[in-house]
Amino acid sequence: MKQERERFSPHTIVQAAPGKTFSAVEDEVVVLDLEKGTYYALDEVGRFVWEGLQAPKRVGELEAAILETYEVEPDVCRNDLLELLADLDRQGLIEIVE
Repeated sequence: MKQERERFSPHTIVQAAPGKTFSAVEDEVVVLDLEKGTYYALDEVGRFVWEGLQAPKRVGELEAAILETYEVEPDVCRNDLLELLADLDRQGLIEIVE
């Protein structure tokens, strides 16, 4: 898992992979991968990140936006964001642009 997280630096540009459908359900979002026939539920912060990934974003921009919006310690934010991005990447839901 650590190796997967290391793919992402503050300067890495990521975006949602094309062809993924999503729908907001209360504070969460459900992402549908129609090719695989699977879906993924993301909590409130996951939804915030997912919506931010609809256009290419630097990981550092996502982190700064989370810190501005939510009460969270910077180290916790960074670790949780890297875990989420690694998981989304492993599931094929995001792609690294640069």
